[in-house]
Amino acid sequence: RGPIEDICEIVPAWPDAMTEDEWLEARKLGIGGSEIGTICGLNPYQSKYNLWACKKNLVEGFKGNEATDLGHLLEPAVAERYATVTNSAIVTWPVILRPKANGFMSGNVDRFIVTPSDDFPAGKVTYWETTEPPPRIIALLECKTGGMVSPGKPQEWFVGGASIPPSYELQGHWYLASTGLDRIEYAALLGGHGFQTRTLLRDDDMIANLMDIVSEFWNTNFLGNVEPELDGTESTEETLTERYPRSVEGITVDGGAPLMDAWLDLELAKVKFKDAEADKKLARSKVVAILGDAEYGISDGV
Repeated sequence: RGPIEDICEIVPAWPDAMTEDEWLEARKLGIGGSEIGTICGLNPYQSKYNLWACKKNLVEGFKGNEATDLGHLLEPAVAERYATVTNSAIVTWPVILRPKANGFMSGNVDRFIVTPSDDFPAGKVTYWETTEPPPRIIALLECKTGGMVSPGKPQEWFVGGASIPPSYELQGHWYLASTGLDRIEYAALLGGHGFQTRTLLRDDDMIANLMDIVSEFWNTNFLGNVEPELDGTESTEETLTERYPRSVEGITVDGGAPLMDAWLDLELAKVKFKDAEADKKLARSKVVAILGDAEYGISDGV
């Protein structure tokens, strides 16, 4: 560990230095913090197979939606709120950090917390546009939003009390590993819960485990061109549909036993699905028949 400028290659990513499309392409050159949850199987919106296909340019990557657009729009306000509430000196430093010791690591940290000074006053957010790090960095700051468009999963911030959603926790450890720092703060604006803050301290055992898992994905799947194992997620199914949108006339593939096994599994799954749908309709019919036109129903007084 040491100063960020000694640990990392610093790539400017502010608007005059890099366009949005260039930034998206640059992300494919390594593994960023927001992708760690996917590799570890904790991202309900993206599978490891989809991440691999995106990085191999086999399918188009996620371009965002209303939730991510609003999150991006509200991020500066969340940072401002954190600065005010905690009386901290916050710095917006839009760069990509690439640790020199591990070529596949990449970090796009939201904000940095520094020791207050005349240049970086407490309670304020300062913009820093240079490849030289802001002086006296003491911690990192991640700004999150949830429940702005849909109910989301704000309960993940309150498991067993105050907690951090697992994918965000892994993202934090990745950034601490990338920068050599010991602490990351989270500022979250959650629908129905307002403004929340959390603290995550460096865990070297966790970081070592992450390095093993991510190294395997990078070396085997990405560099070694080994497709990740298929799963039953919607993300993987949509990825395969995008890769192979239609059949090509005149091409035949001899899939052998694996193809026959997969086909039989598919037919069996169709039967199970049909039976499950029938069971659901039967159960629902029984409930309706018992309730009749009643507004409420009780069972043994409950």
